[in-house]
Amino acid sequence: MSKNLLADFFQSQSDANRYLSANEQEALEEDFQKWYDGESKKLSFLATPLMRTMCENYHPNHVCIVTGTTAEISEGIECYKTNDFIVD
Repeated sequence: MSKNLLADFFQSQSDANRYLSANEQEALEEDFQKWYDGESKKLSFLATPLMRTMCENYHPNHVCIVTGTTAEISEGIECYKTNDFIVD
């Protein structure tokens, strides 16, 4: 399911229509959606081999963190999670 993120952004901005006409906003939303859909396809194309490798060669406690300069495989030994300190 594709989500129109730019439309959601504009709907959340009370003064967005002050800067763009309806046609301009619609064109911008369409361009953004095309870009986003392309990026999403690129990510799935690139991530699938890594995910397959992780499933075939490591157990579920391993994670892979990829940045622009590194790729790291780590194993989670212990984890404690709490939301007690999050301020809303």
